[in-house]
Amino acid sequence: MTYGDEQPWPEGADGSGATLSKRTPLSASAEPTHWIASPQLGGTPGRANFPAITTPALVINELDAATNALFRVELFNRGPTSLALANFALVSTSTNGATNFPLPAVTLNPGQFAVFDSAQTGFQPAQDDKLFLLTSNATVLVDAAPVKNQLRGRSPDGIGRWLRPTAASLGASNVVTINRDIVINEIMYE
Repeated sequence: MTYGDEQPWPEGADGSGATLSKRTPLSASAEPTHWIASPQLGGTPGRANFPAITTPALVINELDAATNALFRVELFNRGPTSLALANFALVSTSTNGATNFPLPAVTLNPGQFAVFDSAQTGFQPAQDDKLFLLTSNATVLVDAAPVKNQLRGRSPDGIGRWLRPTAASLGASNVVTINRDIVINEIMYE
């Protein structure tokens, strides 16, 4: 089987300690949509892929470009209940400073954003470094995203795919304008 570590493959299974797990046991193996990063770090070898773990509705929602002097990351509570951020940590694969940032003891209400910068986190990710959002006891992978050399955000907030926002909107909803006037209509290979 051939698999990858960037979209459309689950990015959280590369470097976090989470495994690449089948969504359903008898589904085809070749398609990325049939796989997910196991929320339980270390996976579940010899057992069902998804034990009774409830993954919190906290997500990485917007990332500054790696080239920004003050790198910022936005988190978003897409769920219906408030979340205590002290129950989570941001972990970076960066070699440019600290790699683990325990989130502060504040509450994030439903639909609310939290923004942290490199001065707070202690890390300045580079192109293709990954950010992992874990539970504070580092047993559950909540979300993951690679850092790129351009601003990126989810559209719609919290659930959409990663796109390039029109402008930075850290702390507010992402604004993405998609130009549908010009499209690739045909490609001729050799």
